[in-house]
Formats: sequence, C-alpha cells, structure tokens
Amino acid sequence: MELGELRRVREAGLAAARHPWDQRHGLLACARLAEQDGQPEVALKRHGELLVRWPDFLPSLLAQERLFSRLGRWTELLQLYDELLARADGQPQITRLLERMAWIWQHHLAQLDNALECHQTLLAGDPEHLPSVRAAARLCAATGRYEELLGFNELEGALSSSPARKAELACASARVARGRLQDEEQAAELYRQALVEEPDCTEALEALRGIYRHRGAWDPLARLLQQRLEQGGDPAEAAPLLHELARLQLERLEDSAGAEASLETLLGHDPCDEAALEALLRLYLQGGKTERAAALLQEAATARGQGPEAARWLTRAADLKLHLQDDARAAE
Repeated sequence: MELGELRRVREAGLAAARHPWDQRHGLLACARLAEQDGQPEVALKRHGELLVRWPDFLPSLLAQERLFSRLGRWTELLQLYDELLARADGQPQITRLLERMAWIWQHHLAQLDNALECHQTLLAGDPEHLPSVRAAARLCAATGRYEELLGFNELEGALSSSPARKAELACASARVARGRLQDEEQAAELYRQALVEEPDCTEALEALRGIYRHRGAWDPLARLLQQRLEQGGDPAEAAPLLHELARLQLERLEDSAGAEASLETLLGHDPCDEAALEALLRLYLQGGKTERAAALLQEAATARGQGPEAARWLTRAADLKLHLQDDARAAE
C-alpha cells in the first residue's frame, strides 16, 4: 500500500475512533505517516492535538522537539521547553531543558542575555554545574558584564581541585579587572591569589611587578622579588631580579644592608658582573668598609684570571691598599 493511501486509511480510522486509547494511537500514527510523507506541518498539527489531550505524551513531545528543530522554528521550540520546564520533575530534567534553551538563544537566535539567564537559572538549582559556570562566564565576556564574569570565574575556581586551573582563572580575572574595569587594586589581589596557588606563575609575577612599580608600592615589590628569588631556578634569570632588588633597596627603601646582601648574592652567581661589582664597591666605601672593598677588588681580579682586565682590578686593589696604609700611618 502506498504511503498516501495508507495515510487516508489511517485518517478514516481516526475519524471513526471513539475510545481514547484508539484516538491517541490513531493521532500518533497519522502524525508519523505525515512526517514520513514530507508533511512536517501536518505532523506538528497532529502532535499538537495529542498534547492538548495528553500533555505528557513523550512520543509527541520528542517529535515536536525534532520537527521544530528541523524547521528552524526556534521560538515555538522554546515555548515547548518552557511548558516542559513548568512540569519538570527533578533537577536533571531541568538542567537538560535549560541547557537546550540556552543553546537556542545563543546559537540560533543570537540573544546572549537570554542564554545567560538560562544558565543563571540552572545554577540557582545546581550551583556546581560546571558547564553552565563556564558558559555563563563566556557569555558575560561577550556581553561586557565584567563584574559578573569575575564572579563566575571565582565560582569555577572554588569548584576546581587543580592549583594550575585556579591560578589560570585568577589571572584571567585579574586581566579583566586591570583592563576592562581599570581596577589595579583588585587586579593585584587576584594576581596574589594566583601566586598562592602557583608560586612560580610567571604572568602573575610579572603583572604584579608592573602594578607595584606603577603604584609606587616599593615594599610589596621588594617582597615579591625576594619571593621569586627564593624559588630558585636558573642563575641567569636571577641576575636581573637581583639587580632590580638592589636598586630598589638602595634608591627607594634606603636599605643599604639589604642592597649589599643582594649584590653579594649576585656576585656569588656571577663574579664578573661589573655593574654589581661597582655598585657593591661604592656601598663598601660609603660605609667605611675599606678592607672589604679591597678584598672585593682582589676577588674581581682573581675571577678574571690573566690579562688586562685582571691587571686593571689588581691595580685598583693595590691603590686601595696603599690608601689604607697611608690612613694607618696618619692615624699613628
């Protein structure tokens, strides 16, 4: 029997049906045949008739969902989901419906605020639903709702057990706070949170250095540099940090003893660092530590082996020793 003829038979049977079960069975059969025959509108009409009488009839609910999606009738599909949401039994079903509604609002209707609202509603019932936390954060970024974005990043961080992910989220929020919200204080706090999770987080360290310099926060900057140095690593990477720390201690914090210690550490890594040598030599001489200055010059010559450079430092060491001898004779 051809499909068209089969449809006519089924329609006639439906018209003659008197028992509710026969009517439901007949409506469903007519709807399915209409869909097979390329008549989705007729199929939707029949499923609608079914749902008027049996609102929870799953085959028709699924069929309407499928047909509305196929036809791109998103508003009607959302209306269907709203009706199902009102009758939803349990959080899993609510989650499924709200996720689908959010997807339609975002990807088919480009209504990002409505999509965000769906995720917020979902999270009100299930605050630990990570896919919605992340989706809501992306939607907040896309719609310029930056304060809310920070809240969703914080929520994901609280749900995560990975220190690396927590640090990544804190840095992402800090970039938003510093760039979009123009709030360096909040950004600094977020970068500090990142360092609690990952003490060697390069982004947080470098960003905090910039913020502290810009704000003239010299004590926190010195502590940050010391923290970075305490983590160890390549001595070549430590050299510029020690130079910066020594300048900071000397020029901003008036901490000559701290600057001396930083320069001594630097020369322990690289005895040929001439800038550090000259700076430490000045500090020794200014502090009246002439014998230590002479020893430093002798060590500089020894580190350079043979040749003109070594001779230059030996000459300076000899001149300083003569000066010390003259001072001693004058004192007698």
